Amino acid sequence: MIKSVLNLLEITAHKFPNKVALKDTHNSVSFLEYQSLAQNIGSSISLSFKRNYSKPIIVFVDRKIEPLIAFMGVIYSGNFYVPVDNRTPKERLLSIINVLQPIAAIGFNSSDYDLIKSLELDIKYLNYFDLTENSIDFERLTTIRKAALDVDPVYAIFTSGSTGVPKAVVISHKSVLDLSNWLIETFAFDETDILGNQTPFYFDGSVKDIYISLKTGSTLFIIPPKCFSFPKILIETLANEKISAILWATSAMVLTAKSGILENISLPELKKIFFAGEAMFGTHLNIWRKNLPYCQYINLYGPTEITVDCAYYVVDRDFKDNEVVPIGKACENKGLLMIDENNQVVEGNGPGELAVRGTGLALGYFNNPDQTAKSFIQNPKHNHYKDIIYKTGDNVQLNTLGEFEFIGRKDFQIKHMGNRIELGEIEAAIYTIGSVKQAVCAYDKKREKIVLFYTANEEISPEAFLKEISTRIPKYMFPNRFEYLQEMPMNANEKIDRNIINQWLNAKDLI
Repeated sequence: MIKSVLNLLEITAHKFPNKVALKDTHNSVSFLEYQSLAQNIGSSISLSFKRNYSKPIIVFVDRKIEPLIAFMGVIYSGNFYVPVDNRTPKERLLSIINVLQPIAAIGFNSSDYDLIKSLELDIKYLNYFDLTENSIDFERLTTIRKAALDVDPVYAIFTSGSTGVPKAVVISHKSVLDLSNWLIETFAFDETDILGNQTPFYFDGSVKDIYISLKTGSTLFIIPPKCFSFPKILIETLANEKISAILWATSAMVLTAKSGILENISLPELKKIFFAGEAMFGTHLNIWRKNLPYCQYINLYGPTEITVDCAYYVVDRDFKDNEVVPIGKACENKGLLMIDENNQVVEGNGPGELAVRGTGLALGYFNNPDQTAKSFIQNPKHNHYKDIIYKTGDNVQLNTLGEFEFIGRKDFQIKHMGNRIELGEIEAAIYTIGSVKQAVCAYDKKREKIVLFYTANEEISPEAFLKEISTRIPKYMFPNRFEYLQEMPMNANEKIDRNIINQWLNAKDLI
């Protein structure tokens, strides 16, 4: 019976022992080495903490293979891993530790060690390379596995909290197994694939890369960050590594499309292109499809709280530049419904807030029962037994084809000049302007103004903006201010950081 993600690693290591499992620009390991190193680490941790099972252990991550091996080592020890960016500011790390109360932190260099020690907290620091040097205690690892259940945590990933305190979303083994099974069966991944990882390992999108590779025996190549600053190097890397599938953040797809590098390229190995994390507009997708028409394009949707994805749409038709690609239909073994502000079911085509049910639901927020109770509620369709749904906070509607369409975040809907406005609709219109690279709208409640922040090849006059969008949105939706940026602020999850944008609304130069 497969009840742990470690079963995936062990089965694949037996089937493809010498095949490359993980690769970065400096190092690689086979599946058998992957398993053995993880068992070394698991044995070392379990000896250090005896019977401390199902406890959080921080793993500092960057763009290399060792953190992924550490993840599996933590699981072998009977605990669950929490990926944390090794560049995390000290204050945020303190907030994370206050939430978690982890039993240890695994680091890879002196900077990681110095960061933990600077906090002056009673947290055991474990050096990755020391952990791999101890011998494997098979008897101890067997004892730990016998006690494990598929409902035990496998990882926790932090998302931003509205109060400023980050929330740790806890995900079980059965949820990860469910996700990986669906992805592999639906999109025919196998051992011949080479996955090009872009998503940081502290972001839940990377879970797809990690566990598709573990289950199928496909190679996971970690694309270095510099590639996304130099698009020519990115395309060369995809070609040289013979990447066959990418599961990227929408922001990475957009920046690549806008760079112009996709013109006249040849990537014959690339067959499957997935994007997720933010709305995809037709203007950017069309650039990819024009230049790589033979690829399959899939829009994936889902918050961290439902184990990465709960809806998908396989692109099967053309989209106008100002159209938003739908999020489609429910993934296998997940159910979607719309609810209103009173948590009652919205019938028909909506709109309403999207809610999700199924095996993928998180175990909740670590050490935060109040927020868990607010977001994970009883299914309003009945009260006959416990049937939990997760409220995503995203407004959606059904189109005439029965596909779910993302409208916008509940907190991105504003009332301006007596009109209800979705800021995302304005952004969709802005993105049809060819020279615009990134755009985000925010509402200055104090001054009752819609403010557009954007990056572009060069600053665009307000008159030019209004002329371009006048045929796409009504006048009452026009932005009142236009703020040109050299660089758009991005958060740890590679999305536009709307919190910083909202802070800028109070800046003196916006008065």
